[in-house]
Amino acid sequence: MFYGRGDQSQRVFTAGNDIYDRTLANQYKFVSSINSETVVEEGLPYRTYLTHPVSIGPDHVFGVLTVDSLKEGDLDEVVDIPMVAVLSSLIALTYQCEGRQPPRNQQV
Repeated sequence: MFYGRGDQSQRVFTAGNDIYDRTLANQYKFVSSINSETVVEEGLPYRTYLTHPVSIGPDHVFGVLTVDSLKEGDLDEVVDIPMVAVLSSLIALTYQCEGRQPPRNQQV
């Protein structure tokens, strides 16, 4: 599911990728400033991002919620991590109420 500006990101998180591994371990990732090499190599339009697992406990990870911004400093670790955690929990709760099963061994 994609909502946001412009084109959908083409990034795919697979096993061995830090974001993928953190998501399955039920951990968030906050990057305040993406290094220039990664921006160029991956053609990223954004400069900062936060990912948070959409999960009900450690064994029920439905996916990942990603929030990014075009400018460094637009996301704040103290303010935005808790806010995204609440949104992720609400999404996970909705999935749980709908009876969806977490995907296994899939890309996130």
